[in-house]
Amino acid sequence: LCFIGRFIEVQKGVDILHRMLRRIDQTKFQFVILGAGDKNWEERFKWLSTFYPKYISCTFRFDDTLAHQIYAASDFIVIPSKYEPCGLIQMIAMIFGTIPIAHKTGGLKDSIKNGYNGFLFSSYSSEALEEKVMKAVSLWKTDRRGYEKMVENALKTDFSWTKSAKEYLLLY
Repeated sequence: LCFIGRFIEVQKGVDILHRMLRRIDQTKFQFVILGAGDKNWEERFKWLSTFYPKYISCTFRFDDTLAHQIYAASDFIVIPSKYEPCGLIQMIAMIFGTIPIAHKTGGLKDSIKNGYNGFLFSSYSSEALEEKVMKAVSLWKTDRRGYEKMVENALKTDFSWTKSAKEYLLLY
């Protein structure tokens, strides 16, 4: 699983991600975290990675090339944003076949169809995030065909301007 984004508690959900990571059994997952921002939050995630170096990897900087490598190597991307007016990260992730697990808000709920090309959780809490992470990982472990179908759906999701232009023409 991965998280790619800014370390901003008021928007990006690093608070509930951190609480979830502290609570779950670290030895059952591998988390790759890429981002920068609030130094206090960077320190908190660094502390976790110090105790679980085989299971949590943190890089605190913006690095577009590394971000693309992480998208390509991850099965899931966690997007616990408190609010997200549009959100591009889920669209980029789906281009790579990485399944988003996101809070049901703003542009995330507009572009992710729960159970079809990703997972959405309604309650902004670490427990709700954990529940969806567990559901996603369970799908990956026990229903490989179901997971592969979700990846296929994500890869086929069209966010192009061509599609938007056709929808505008139909509207007018």
